[in-house]
Amino acid sequence: MNLMARLALSQLKVNRTRSGWTLFGIALSAAMLTAVFGFAASAKEAMELVLGIDIDITRSLALLSLGSILGLIIISCAVIVISNAFRISAGERTRQFGILKSAGATSEQISQSVLYEGLLLSVIAIPIGIISGLLIELAGISIISFLIRSLVEDKVLRLGQQAAAEIRLHFSAPIPVLVAAIAASLGTVLISAWLPARKAARIPAIEAIRSTGEVSLSRRDVSVSRLTQALFGFEGTLAAKSLKRNRRNFRATVLSLSICIVLLVSASSIGNLMKKVTGLMLPTMDATATASMNFPIEYDNGGNIIYKTLDQQKIKQITELLREYPETAIINVNTFSALSPVSLPREAIGDRMLKLIGSLHPNDASYDIGFTLVTLDDKSYAKTCELANVPLGSNILANIVRITERGSTSESNALNFDQVKSKVISLTKDGTGETFSLSIDGELSGSNVPKEIRYATSYGTAIIVPSFDATFSTWIAKVEDSAGFTDYASEVLHNNAPDDSSELPLQILSQDIAAQMARMDATVDTVMLFTYGFVGMLALMAIASVISAISTNVRSRSKEFAVLESVGMTRDGVSRMLSLESALCSLRSLAFGIPLGLAASFALYHAMGLAAEVEYSFPWLAVSQCVLGVFFVTWATMRYAASRLKRESIVSAMLSSDGA
Repeated sequence: MNLMARLALSQLKVNRTRSGWTLFGIALSAAMLTAVFGFAASAKEAMELVLGIDIDITRSLALLSLGSILGLIIISCAVIVISNAFRISAGERTRQFGILKSAGATSEQISQSVLYEGLLLSVIAIPIGIISGLLIELAGISIISFLIRSLVEDKVLRLGQQAAAEIRLHFSAPIPVLVAAIAASLGTVLISAWLPARKAARIPAIEAIRSTGEVSLSRRDVSVSRLTQALFGFEGTLAAKSLKRNRRNFRATVLSLSICIVLLVSASSIGNLMKKVTGLMLPTMDATATASMNFPIEYDNGGNIIYKTLDQQKIKQITELLREYPETAIINVNTFSALSPVSLPREAIGDRMLKLIGSLHPNDASYDIGFTLVTLDDKSYAKTCELANVPLGSNILANIVRITERGSTSESNALNFDQVKSKVISLTKDGTGETFSLSIDGELSGSNVPKEIRYATSYGTAIIVPSFDATFSTWIAKVEDSAGFTDYASEVLHNNAPDDSSELPLQILSQDIAAQMARMDATVDTVMLFTYGFVGMLALMAIASVISAISTNVRSRSKEFAVLESVGMTRDGVSRMLSLESALCSLRSLAFGIPLGLAASFALYHAMGLAAEVEYSFPWLAVSQCVLGVFFVTWATMRYAASRLKRESIVSAMLSSDGA
């Protein structure tokens, strides 16, 4: 081992606390790189298994692009965080470098000394990180495989029979992946060490011996405002001056904490957005299972639409059979949506709806409005008539429409019912020219419109009629045993389906809504587990850098604290000064981190294309957690470092040459 390597080893032994935290950061980055590359390799093997072919290099690069992006994020954060530890080490050895230069050492040898620190730490940290990354990959693969199987079994994820049987992720750790992880980890450490090493090598020998290369301040640079002096007193003034004198350490700490804040706020926003998207995908009704039946649209030789309608007697028979299942409440909703839009005068359009569509054509005297015809089973129709206060046999307008404006979705009246001329609407079947008229005898609006109607009529405004030839029938069930009911409903629908000999057969579907909701929640939770795990590991690297920087800063100032105590400052005064330093550091980090985190959160919201679907939610909880977490980390680290100084006497601290 040459002289520079021995000096690097001695430096690591002298500063064991900082070396330990740096070791932890390097191992963490190596673990994350190994896990990400391993996941990418496993996904590639799974795709090859499902497709039954070897994926070529072009597709491999496309599949691995996500892994590459995540790898770049990890490397970027690791370089920022780990380089801070080597910069502190190089700063502490400035005088040593000056002496070595005066004795004939070259700039290259000085750089090599810092790089040797990185290599020595890598020899220990990278193997630990690789093993940890493989364990993380194994755990992640097991969770994802279990989730995929569950989604396929519950028919939430619909695949072909072969794909459903074969799709699974295998733990994969090929040699090229391990080599890539080791190379990327080692490269990250060397880049992190090279940046401060290059700067240290450029300091002239005289300046290095005097230790002036790191500090060059004027009185103005360390001036403190009167407000700070008035609010925090003498200790606060010293704290503010200390942060300005140790500006580089201060900036590194602020940068690391800001990274943590941005990552945590962004992760929280991703979780909130995923939950809102899940809410959009799930029915808005209080149901645990559904079953449906419909004929696909067919065309004759002339291109005209042929509407195949469902046998209403069959529909009623199926409804009664489904009600025989124990502890089951059934509502049958039948719809016909293939209707041409109806032109209605401007005054007949609801105010909110008019504001939305009228902004596109403000001078139009009339607007086209879509309608859907709905029939219900006898019991549900009777309850609806009673709710609308109209006799049986009436046509009822479900006067409600979902309006999304500036990211906020709400429900409003589709029409001004009183302005509909003669309460009669003329409707036309698409593609046939067949026209008929309906008189509107009553209306339901707002919360009075049954949720089942809203669920079954995703297109247009609904008109509930006593009877009509429907093309689509849905049974909405509230049942305790949703899984058993789903199997029972599928059997009932297949055994009692209308006779059909067309090329496009009748489509039958039964869904366990309760299981789907549970699986979708589990999917969101699993994705967020990996998201928070990824973000948490990046944040841990940053926190390790913060702890290392603060601890080293406090330890290196032992002589300064001894001088302050010798002129009358008490140990409590020193503690207050350090506490104020941590508070000022936290405030600066929050001032930078929170706005950046909110900007990232808002950017994710728009990047996911949700501005027209859900309303943006301010991440209050994440911001509050970041505020408390930042103050706690800086305060606890500062207090711990200060407590170690109490073991040293004032005289020994003042006589020490470097404060270590």
